[in-house]
Amino acid sequence: MKLFIVRHGETEENRNGILQGQGMGTLSALGLEQIRKLAGRFAQERFDAIYSSDITRARKTAEEIAKHHPNTPLTITRQLREVNIGAFSGKHKDSVDWNNLPPDFEHDHQLVDRASQFIQSLMPQHFGQSILCVAHGRINAALLSVLLEKPHSWIDEIENLGNTSVNVLEREHTGAWRMDLFNDTGHLNDL
Repeated sequence: MKLFIVRHGETEENRNGILQGQGMGTLSALGLEQIRKLAGRFAQERFDAIYSSDITRARKTAEEIAKHHPNTPLTITRQLREVNIGAFSGKHKDSVDWNNLPPDFEHDHQLVDRASQFIQSLMPQHFGQSILCVAHGRINAALLSVLLEKPHSWIDEIENLGNTSVNVLEREHTGAWRMDLFNDTGHLNDL
């Protein structure tokens, strides 16, 4: 099995330092160009299935890629939503107190549990296939931590996953996952 895990294009909120969490967000002009470049990068790739977060910024990114893959099923799922940051959503990142989290804030161990459930749901139906997952920075980091068998604290240790960054992992015959590409944005070099 081969997994492509990508992040959505830049949003106006990303550009302005606004925390989105599970808010919808609006792709910026640059974000729209990024997703066109990403779709072009994947135009000749073969996917057996595409999964996307139901949040607009990820869904639109997935739909742009899917234009090149009209016969590939696209599944929209809440499992790939970004971390729930509760009342912090819509606030500037410098204006919130990270030591005083909202009661509905989704902690890393909860996010990793959700990522693990998603991965487990893929395994039986897509064994040996090539799957594209389009989501968000924090949930993508959680997916990587599950696949690479890292503790949930690893999410904070890895570098920030860039907009439209591509991560590629392949499952070896031992059952372990091998990282073939990490946080790659080479398709954006001419932007």
